[in-house]
Amino acid sequence: MKAMLLRQWGEPMEWADWPTPTPGPGEVLVQVRAVGMCGTDVKLFSGRHPACAKARLPHILGHEVAGRVAALGPGVTAWREGDRVVVNMYATCGQCAYCQAGRATLCTNLKAWIGFTHPGGMAEYVLVPQENLVAIPDEIPYEQAAICGDAVSTALRAVKERGRVRVGQTVLIVGCGGVGIHGVQAARALGATVIAADLGETKLALARQHGAHYAIDASSDLVAQVRALTDGRGVDVAVDFTGAPEALRAAGLSLRPAGRLVVVGYRLDGDIALPSPSVVLDELEIVGSRAYDTATLAEAMRWVAEGRLHPVVERVYPITEANTALASLAEGRTLARQVLQLATTD
Repeated sequence: MKAMLLRQWGEPMEWADWPTPTPGPGEVLVQVRAVGMCGTDVKLFSGRHPACAKARLPHILGHEVAGRVAALGPGVTAWREGDRVVVNMYATCGQCAYCQAGRATLCTNLKAWIGFTHPGGMAEYVLVPQENLVAIPDEIPYEQAAICGDAVSTALRAVKERGRVRVGQTVLIVGCGGVGIHGVQAARALGATVIAADLGETKLALARQHGAHYAIDASSDLVAQVRALTDGRGVDVAVDFTGAPEALRAAGLSLRPAGRLVVVGYRLDGDIALPSPSVVLDELEIVGSRAYDTATLAEAMRWVAEGRLHPVVERVYPITEANTALASLAEGRTLARQVLQLATTD
């Protein structure tokens, strides 16, 4: 097969020959049709992500993967060749305390972290445990299905499960890019009043298009704008998809008493700084939200099929232009998700 090989951290990837993996017991070989590009890919490409210490060069990036089942390993009964599938990147052990408690994203004994510590989807084929696949409904194209494998599912879990957003609440979404734009949609679908915040009218227009009741420019006193829109009360839930310290602080200060700050975006050198009197006296909650599990991915696919969520793909590149797409993402020239395509038929 061919794959985009990252031979050295930070050096351009090369479309080159690589051995096609053979599925072992319980494994499925997936022929990749589309792979989404995430801001985390930029961290991995640079070699600065913590997972890089466990990855072996040459490495294959790509954790938002959709394709067709190409081959089955011994003992695989859940899938057939030709099935359309999307991949959950976390191959968890199922046995540790976190897995048993329903917190699989915190698994202490990952079997594989696809695209991070193990070869990912920027290749013609990728090897996946059978339990890490979710069926793609016929009406969903591969390009949209791929980004459900992180951007859509991560946003859904952050808003619905970690944020516990419900009907009648007011929710602030900070950062309306590749992941956050789906957070806007999820909060709206759950019956909340949605305030979206980002920089520049283009992203604010996109947020309005996808369900935000209000869209405000975060460059101008975000807290004051939120307070004005909520008659001084603040929001019930704030979800930050940026990881920027100033954005996190503003989101936290925009909460009403007993409000909840959900932190999704992160920066390798970023911190959260909130006044301790506000956190204590207003009994604020600060909640981290890491990715998703297979159940959430399956739910996201259902929501997309039902029209409750729409995967937002800004541009599709051929796989051989992965370096160009990654540079565009790293330089902040993207509005929504970029997707790499490996085939245009079937």
